[in-house]
Amino acid sequence: MSSPVANHSGAPSAAAETLQQLHDIHLPPPVGWWPPAPGWWLLLAATVAIIIAAIVWFKSYRAKHRYRRLALQKLGSIRAQWQTQHDDVWLTQALNQLLKQTALVAYPRQRVAALSGADWLLFLDSGLKQARFSEPDLRALATTYQATPQTVVPSAILNATEYWIRRHRC
Repeated sequence: MSSPVANHSGAPSAAAETLQQLHDIHLPPPVGWWPPAPGWWLLLAATVAIIIAAIVWFKSYRAKHRYRRLALQKLGSIRAQWQTQHDDVWLTQALNQLLKQTALVAYPRQRVAALSGADWLLFLDSGLKQARFSEPDLRALATTYQATPQTVVPSAILNATEYWIRRHRC
């Protein structure tokens, strides 16, 4: 029996010549990583937008709370000066002044400027979740500018002042 592609004389036929011209299947070139698919572009755009929004929010937050950082720095210097002087009346006056300056930055002036005595302490407590300035150890802040201020508990007043600067709500 002879091959169907060869003719009787043994020479390849036209069909055999055509088959010899055929090559293997050619695969397409591998897909490159560039340019990315549209979904990757959308993911990149969303990521960039989120990063920009986070930076803008962070800068806004830092600017909004800058007065707190400055007040805490001032509190540190007041604390250091008190530790060398041990003048409790001066400490109470300095902390009261610091609290008033901080409150004037955070709240409307007409709400804060005229406050003194018990009203001042109530105002300080109103900005906190848990009242601290109604405690007996902190009442010296209400009588700071009187001729005979109340007994001062420095650690309590320093801690309450720091707590208020860090935690008050505007």
